Amino acid sequence: MPSQKGTVFPRKKIATRVKHRILQNYLKAWGGIIVTSNRGRPVRLAFVDTCCGSGLYAPNDVEPDAGYDVGSALIGIEVLSNLLAYGASVGGEVTAKALFINENAAELDTLRAAIAQHSHAPIPFQILSHRLEDVVEDVASFCHNHFTFLFIDPYGPSAIPFSVVSRLVQLKFADCLVNFPYYSIHKWVGWLDSGEQEARLAIVDALLNGAAWRDIARRHRHSRPALEEAILDHYMNQLAGLGLAAFALPMSFEDRKRTLYHLVFTSRNTAGLAAAKKELQDAEAYQAALKAELKAAKQHQGLLDFMAADAAPADPVDIESLACDIHAHFHARSVTVDDVIRYALFKPHVLDSHVRKAFTRLKKAGLAHTTGTRYHDTIKFAS
Repeated sequence: MPSQKGTVFPRKKIATRVKHRILQNYLKAWGGIIVTSNRGRPVRLAFVDTCCGSGLYAPNDVEPDAGYDVGSALIGIEVLSNLLAYGASVGGEVTAKALFINENAAELDTLRAAIAQHSHAPIPFQILSHRLEDVVEDVASFCHNHFTFLFIDPYGPSAIPFSVVSRLVQLKFADCLVNFPYYSIHKWVGWLDSGEQEARLAIVDALLNGAAWRDIARRHRHSRPALEEAILDHYMNQLAGLGLAAFALPMSFEDRKRTLYHLVFTSRNTAGLAAAKKELQDAEAYQAALKAELKAAKQHQGLLDFMAADAAPADPVDIESLACDIHAHFHARSVTVDDVIRYALFKPHVLDSHVRKAFTRLKKAGLAHTTGTRYHDTIKFAS
């Protein structure tokens, strides 16, 4: 196992553990959807990690003898390997490949060694020893004619310019998970109108697709929650302007109720959106549980106290109200299941499963008639 100083990242913080769980679970769901829906046809999968690091993290404090924790690159390789096995089990013709990008040569040496030791399937991979901004077209070529998942996650407080993000998220058949470094933006807002640190403010201009964010920040900078909501909305609106649907999940500091960054998921595919929203909501609960566990350990709480703090909340979605809302929005229209699910997913906490239950209520009431439950099936709503 690599032991060079500086080539293995420190132990995973809670935000990183949650982020990697989202990545692993969504990649599995994403690939499963693609393989299942393309049976009988060749399926080509690609995973791109745009700032892959060394692939390894120091052991965590809970299980120090368990060895290194794997990072996003190794998670991607593992999931692709499992998807190849799944494709073979259902008689599919599935191929997969990976691309790892990093400008740090020492970290890339560690990554190569880690992949050689951990990988259990011959997933071909390429490595680009460059900054992402310098190899965007190489990434586009690598992804051509592949179902691709891009993990756009710079290390530390650096930011990926919107010109780069917009090129990648618009690739055909691409889903993306993007690190939006809100905390850095929040810190740098203090330099607006000061005449200082213009270079850093220019980085935010590039991140947010122009200087319009500056006026937004000036209007909201006296309220932390309002500022965060306004800046995130501005970024999400930039993505929406590209014809994309996107969800975001705040990732907080381990020991503070402050947002470190937002994970932003983009897709044009409704099944992908539905799977992503479920993973993001599950991850939100997972993040809360990890923070409660950490707090319990620091305060030496008993097991029963921790279990009570970690109790699962009741489902916040009222199916009857959701059904009424869907009927009111689509009344007297014929649309697809895809149209309805995409509409409902952008309501707080609503998942695909909630929409399906709402469909059942509407059908029983004679307010909706459907040809089936697949995304392309038609639903006719009564007036």
